[in-house]
Amino acid sequence: MSLPKNKALLRSAATLPPFMEPQANRSVDGEPRANRAVDGGNDQPRPSANAAAMGLLMFAFRPRNAALSVAVLLTLAIAAYTISHPEHVALTAAPLIVFGFLSMVGLRDLTQTRHAILRNYPLAAHLRFLFEEIRPEMRQYFFEGEKDGAPFSRDKRAIVYQRAKSALDKRPFGTQYEVYQDSFEWLTHSIAPTSASLVPLRTQIGGGSCKQPYSASLLNISGMSFGALSANAISSMNLGAKRGGFAHTTGEGSVSRYHLQGGDLVWQIGSGYFGCRNADGLFCPERFAQTAALDQIRMIEIKLSKAPNPAMAACFQKKRSASKSRRHAAYRWIATAYRRPATAPSRPPSP
Repeated sequence: MSLPKNKALLRSAATLPPFMEPQANRSVDGEPRANRAVDGGNDQPRPSANAAAMGLLMFAFRPRNAALSVAVLLTLAIAAYTISHPEHVALTAAPLIVFGFLSMVGLRDLTQTRHAILRNYPLAAHLRFLFEEIRPEMRQYFFEGEKDGAPFSRDKRAIVYQRAKSALDKRPFGTQYEVYQDSFEWLTHSIAPTSASLVPLRTQIGGGSCKQPYSASLLNISGMSFGALSANAISSMNLGAKRGGFAHTTGEGSVSRYHLQGGDLVWQIGSGYFGCRNADGLFCPERFAQTAALDQIRMIEIKLSKAPNPAMAACFQKKRSASKSRRHAAYRWIATAYRRPATAPSRPPSP
């Protein structure tokens, strides 16, 4: 026969644990009223020395307080031994100072309110801050691979150190990269001839408003000026561009007759306006139009600025022969190339 609902509730309430007792039977701070003494109508907690001692003992034996407890116990033990054996004070002075200092640090951690981790883990939490300080060194010397560092790996830094010391920087044949992992890219040689791809590797430059669009190859010759390279080198590269069907960038030194070997040209105009300048170094629209009308010039590249130390890039030094300097100056429209150095400023000159 089952009990009524109200009797079942009374029966279950009799077996509730202390922290789940009804609030009517408990005081403001949660202690049962049966354990409190009433004095003048005010509830006063009954002092219990056993409870305080037990609480202190439990605090000392908590795992998070183990470091502080050990330091305090060792300090007390060494101090007691020093008092009882004063002749050994020279041996116990250093340990007493060390463990006493650690005990004071741990007690300070308990009383401070700035760092929660120090308050919850006195003395032991300082290891966390120590590990944070030495974390980069630990990672570099024990966990980081030869290729893992950023922005420069340890392998690349080692090569820089070896070259700075004029030591041997050559590495044996092979690689330490994981060449079989996903997303690893490389160019590999074919052991047998393959047929050329029928898909042209070109891209269209110039939209609908462009009168002369150009179908450019994806791989072309970068800008290298006549003067930085010899006449034969410029002619050879332009002939190669003609046979390969790709473009040849003139570089900042303008268009010379050695560029006109039949290959497509990209005329590069830099801050010195070489090939389209007046005698005073300013831009000349007439000379620009004259050079731009050449059939081989497919595109015009404008260099807005130069790298540091700009003057040396296009400066005619006097150690060159007069014939070479005058020949370079003729293509760059510089009248006084040999007698006075002509430079390319870091930005276009103001009119």
